[in-house]
Amino acid sequence: RALAESAVDDDPRLRRLRNLRKKIAAAEEVASRPADSLSPDQRAKVGRLTALTAEVEALESEIQSEVEARESALRARREAEAELNRVRLAEWEALEMGRAVRGFAGGTDEHACPL
Repeated sequence: RALAESAVDDDPRLRRLRNLRKKIAAAEEVASRPADSLSPDQRAKVGRLTALTAEVEALESEIQSEVEARESALRARREAEAELNRVRLAEWEALEMGRAVRGFAGGTDEHACPL
């Protein structure tokens, strides 16, 4: 439930999920009544309960896998940026310590003239 509420509500799957949950709640409320007092429509509603629950589980699984894929891609991008920053920092420290100087071609050369 928190998954759908925390995501953006523009996704039609999230609206479908919310509607399915409402239908499930209504069907569970009807199912709590004595079976002999139910109308044919109410019995049909209770009969659809398992199908509705299965659809909710499928939608939640689909949305969860997309969220995990998005988080994984974001984590990979952050790790790549961190590695690039580590390399840049190491190059900067090497330049500051005078161990290496940037040459004319942009490469690092320990014997290049710094002027």
